[in-house]
Amino acid sequence: MRRTYCLFAVALTACGPGSAADLSSTEVEGWESFRASVHQEAWEGGKFIVDGDIALADEDALFQYYLDYLDQERAVEGFGVSRKSLLVDTVGGADNIQTWGRRYQMTYCVSTSFGTRYDQVVTTMAAAARSWADQVGVDLLHDASQDTNCTASNNNVYFDVNPVTDTYFARAFFPNDGRSARNVLITSSAFTTTSGGRDFEGILRHELGHTLGFRHEHIRLANPCTTEANTNNRALTVYDEQSVMHYPQCRTPAGGGYRQTELDYDGARSLYGTAPALILTSAIL
Repeated sequence: MRRTYCLFAVALTACGPGSAADLSSTEVEGWESFRASVHQEAWEGGKFIVDGDIALADEDALFQYYLDYLDQERAVEGFGVSRKSLLVDTVGGADNIQTWGRRYQMTYCVSTSFGTRYDQVVTTMAAAARSWADQVGVDLLHDASQDTNCTASNNNVYFDVNPVTDTYFARAFFPNDGRSARNVLITSSAFTTTSGGRDFEGILRHELGHTLGFRHEHIRLANPCTTEANTNNRALTVYDEQSVMHYPQCRTPAGGGYRQTELDYDGARSLYGTAPALILTSAIL
């Protein structure tokens, strides 16, 4: 169930025809506490970051995120939730994936602002991109000619890869995001972390999964380990605890890093088809 609320200063007012229920006082307090705890990127227009690496454009989107979380909590208390699969994001009931005209032309630049780490980012981004493109009908292509002007306003590439100083390892975008939001942002900690078995390439594999439309796998857990609600998605395969889209700290036992499984590839192929090179090889054999 999705409800729409208007935000006026610190007051929460139900709006629109047919709005039947306001939040309880406890839920309003919960929203205020949640809002105060959520990290927002420091620069002008910075997005709200939830569930580690999911960027929300503004406070309205953050409030809807909170409402979705409340709905899931009520469902868990009353009726339980199902555990399913590699999940694709949905918008208005439709799969939020790359279009036919874009999926083989996902061009990107890598900012020279990475300095001495520039070559490492170029090499590791290419490896993470191949980890998807070698198996699935997509292609992510580095356009080095755009690296000296690698900003969110550069329309010569589909997305940009830039360094930032922030609290996350990295964050990306979903296929329906506009150009200004289509970036893979990387902090210095992503280069060195070993937390939960993570490594730099694994982090980028996970973030590129988001650019293809995939949601976090761990939101299907009966007892969620994060606040991201299990809403607005479609199941593609059975639940996969080892999925590249599953947070390592949410596994039992914790750890394992980020690497695609066969279920990840099966789910991705159900949306994008098989990589052309694999089809050619199969035909030759």
